[in-house]
Amino acid sequence: MHRPPADVAPADDASARRHGAPAAVGPARWGRGGGPARPASAVVLTIAVAAVAFNLRPALTSVSPVLSEIQRSTGLSGAEAGLLTTIPVLAFGAFSPLAPWLGRRFGMEGALVGSLVLLVSGILVRSVPALGPLFLGTLLVGVAIAIGNVLVPALIKRDFRDPRAATGVYSVALSAGAAVAAGIAVPLDRAVGGWRPGLDLWAAPVLVCVVLWTLRLRDAHVDIGSAHVRSGLWRDGLAWQVTAFMGLQSLEFYTMVAWVPTIFQQLGTGATEAGWLLSLAGAASLPSAFFVPMLASTRVRQRVAVVAMAALNVLALSGLLWHPRAVAVLWMILLGLSQGAAISLALTFIVARAPDQHLAAELSGMSQTVGYLVGGVGPVVVGALRDATGSWVLPLAILVAVLVPELACGLGSTQGRTVGSAGAGSRAGPSA
Repeated sequence: MHRPPADVAPADDASARRHGAPAAVGPARWGRGGGPARPASAVVLTIAVAAVAFNLRPALTSVSPVLSEIQRSTGLSGAEAGLLTTIPVLAFGAFSPLAPWLGRRFGMEGALVGSLVLLVSGILVRSVPALGPLFLGTLLVGVAIAIGNVLVPALIKRDFRDPRAATGVYSVALSAGAAVAAGIAVPLDRAVGGWRPGLDLWAAPVLVCVVLWTLRLRDAHVDIGSAHVRSGLWRDGLAWQVTAFMGLQSLEFYTMVAWVPTIFQQLGTGATEAGWLLSLAGAASLPSAFFVPMLASTRVRQRVAVVAMAALNVLALSGLLWHPRAVAVLWMILLGLSQGAAISLALTFIVARAPDQHLAAELSGMSQTVGYLVGGVGPVVVGALRDATGSWVLPLAILVAVLVPELACGLGSTQGRTVGSAGAGSRAGPSA
């Protein structure tokens, strides 16, 4: 059995009361035992969590490889195309605060099922041949994903005795979904006769996930009594460090997802190859996404991971600045390793810095509300700068500069305490 991370204290009723939350009522009946899920049910829960995670990115990353075709067929400018890729990220920020309330009102499992149904609807509406449905469907996709983004880390905190491995699986599934969608977007487009039917196909795996989680609803329950959490997170400095790190790594990720294929296409790379280069970055993110949560079990290791993440990103962006086509594969591998480490660290900080599942949901909601609003700025600003300068030099240089505050906030998020009321927090146990 894995030993819990040294700087993560187990939640208990006394801890919950200290932080203004009600006593924990136990996990959903996946475990059927009043405590963390037993081994057999934990496997089922892990598969279900991975299925949700896999479906939280394809509706986004399948767009950027065909963005040039979308622009040609709809007449969108560079800034408008950037807005199309940014709407979901802005929705993450705007609608993330709803997720903890939905989880309390309908249960985390019930809220997830509803979000998955909304995701299917958004994918299908987006492909109606008109500009209005294109942007409306994109917004619905963002709202749906926002709910899943917030609730799954809280589920992990609630239902797993040792959340590190589950966080790794969740991070890998996120990255895998993003990578697969980016890699096959152009071949799908050509196989089915256009970007609209190609994007429609991503509704199918979401429907499978809807069925899986609907079958589990009978074994779930609502966390009655948790509707009046008073977390004080908005006055907590550590919560703001976690939030800022989430936002800055999101800005880097979604900007690159939106524009990497276009960057390479404008350098003369074919659309299919450009899509596969983005997919390569996603594939390269898998090992770092999986192993970083398990390796970063102490404050020292977390700090090392943050520094390594930033260094890899600097190398990747510098390579794209000076020799983008010479060794494009190397730059994409370095970028992917950095992105995998960044998102898994952001999720690790949410789980590790919260004392119980209620505050995990609140911290997840806060970090993704503010964080994704920050992240959503990236694709639009980069698209506008590219239009204004006719070059990718200034946009990429700005992304390198953003890594400085991202590094500082990442290091700040490794504090050896949990978030708490009025910024006081509590000690999270001994740390290295």
